[in-house]
Amino acid sequence: MPKHGWPVKDLQMQLKSTFKAFKMLPLWTWLFVALILLLPTFTKVISPHFIINYTASLPVGIYFREPIKGKVLQRGDIVEISQEGKLGLYAGNYHILPKGYSFIKIVYGLPGDTYESSSGTLLLNGLPFGPILKSTSTGIPLPQQLPGEHTIPTDYILPLTPSQSSFDGRYYGSIPISFIKYRLHAVFTFRSEEL
Repeated sequence: MPKHGWPVKDLQMQLKSTFKAFKMLPLWTWLFVALILLLPTFTKVISPHFIINYTASLPVGIYFREPIKGKVLQRGDIVEISQEGKLGLYAGNYHILPKGYSFIKIVYGLPGDTYESSSGTLLLNGLPFGPILKSTSTGIPLPQQLPGEHTIPTDYILPLTPSQSSFDGRYYGSIPISFIKYRLHAVFTFRSEEL
């Protein structure tokens, strides 16, 4: 028996079975592990072109950033929204996102569409969209600022997500298109448990 207490043969068998298990992992797992290991170096190169979504509002993963300057947004576009104006205040006051992080939402409401709060539910163009919660999962009260019917003005959109616990237009209403910097395209995602 060697000094450290493990017979060499047992150690060799253990290493062989470990390597065999590693060989059976799918290729995407290896690519993901490589990405995580290289992320500190890689981030400086890819960050202007990609963003990572860590929240459960939309599938967690990597999204490609397409600048929207001069382009028309469509219903269903996934967008990156900067923390400007009331969004920055809400993000900090309600502990939604750290300062400097972007919101990732879907364009649901376009100029001319209507939305309103009715019995704790957001109605978009008269159809129920989803609940308006009173507080976050940690018990922090959420803004309830949608009394009455609102029409989305020109150069504004209503950002939402299918997630019932998403901090989106249900709480802050429509936002100026100028808050949106990028249209996003999913590159590699994991399904969010909530969706």
